[in-house]
Amino acid sequence: MVQQSGNCIILMTMDVNTCYVHFFFLYRNSFSQLVGEEFLKFFDFSGDTLDVALRRFVRHLTPIAEPQDRDQLLLHFAQHYHSCNSSQYKSAGNITAGLCLS
Repeated sequence: MVQQSGNCIILMTMDVNTCYVHFFFLYRNSFSQLVGEEFLKFFDFSGDTLDVALRRFVRHLTPIAEPQDRDQLLLHFAQHYHSCNSSQYKSAGNITAGLCLS
């Protein structure tokens, strides 16, 4: 559930409709960006290997059929993973490349 108060958006729980959160990563507007960022805050990937972190993340999402949608979702994941583990990778782009080559 998302609650909006001014510019503040709060995801109230992770167990209600989290399977639809991935749609917010696909739209390019400020509201969708904020929802996606707030959802990612539920995940602390510090110290997790890339494969473990990715499994934890996708467990909360429904499968996405379109390749460009998966790429967009992986880009957001990579940016957040990099922010949690910036000493392991030079950039989020390196993480994304590693995910696409796996």
